[in-house]
Amino acid sequence: RQLLLVTGHYADGSRRDLSTQARYTSLTPRRVRVGRDGTVYAVGDGAGRVRAAVGTLTADARVAVSDTRQPRTISFTRDILPILTRAGCNSLACHGSPVGKAGFKLSMYGYDAQADYFAILAGKRLPENGGGPRVDLDRPESSLLLLKPTASVPHLGGPRFRVGSPEYETLLAWLKAGAPGDDFATLPRLVELRLAPADAELPRPGSRQRLLVTAVYSDGTSEDVSHQAIFSTNDSAVAIAADDPVVEATGAGETAILARHRGKVGVATVRVPPPWKVTARDYARFVPANFIDRLMLERWRQLRL
Repeated sequence: RQLLLVTGHYADGSRRDLSTQARYTSLTPRRVRVGRDGTVYAVGDGAGRVRAAVGTLTADARVAVSDTRQPRTISFTRDILPILTRAGCNSLACHGSPVGKAGFKLSMYGYDAQADYFAILAGKRLPENGGGPRVDLDRPESSLLLLKPTASVPHLGGPRFRVGSPEYETLLAWLKAGAPGDDFATLPRLVELRLAPADAELPRPGSRQRLLVTAVYSDGTSEDVSHQAIFSTNDSAVAIAADDPVVEATGAGETAILARHRGKVGVATVRVPPPWKVTARDYARFVPANFIDRLMLERWRQLRL
């Protein structure tokens, strides 16, 4: 799947995110389908096209689809670990603690996938972990890996996701497939997280901006992980990560929005200008003497200082 980003360009030179306002249509339903939120899903091999409409204006995105007839195996590293990370299971306050929790220890934020895989499969039937095995391949629905985060049995961490949620269904499918591991020695490494847009200006408090997060791997491939990343802000007085993966402006200023995924961090800059205006005459009173002055002048214009 691939999330789309729709940007409006205005006569005054400004840009605004219209992703949540756009209406999406697949022009090639035999190739791709598109959700109301702008997420594109592969259907069949070939060239596809998706249209976004805002008012009377439209824009098309071209999509190339391949290998849809090949069964997609669930990867522990790419699919299961991000679920545990987003649920907080491997955070410092939970099983990512240096000593773990309730006899179960994971690497912090999933930095050691191989160790985590063996830790999960090494679960024993003990009274302190609910009386059942952490992974039960004969009865996958009875695995503590599902019962604990859904609070179907007592869990000090409380519910982390619901029965029937996408997270639950992915974990269940992985268990039903025999909880396969990865070839950890040859699996392409995650080398970079890219955020788009990398630099965004939100016109006023309350305005929102969708962020796309792309994971880049050591073999040159990439994939959209916007739905798996964890977002945070350096300054909540300027902007907050309102809904994944949407940022909302809260006040004037500039801040960095961080996206974290499998031990990597991507950064986007978000600016919210103050409500007052600064005229060209005001800036003309400052005469740059060198390139640093010119860079600072551009920053002052961006922030209306």
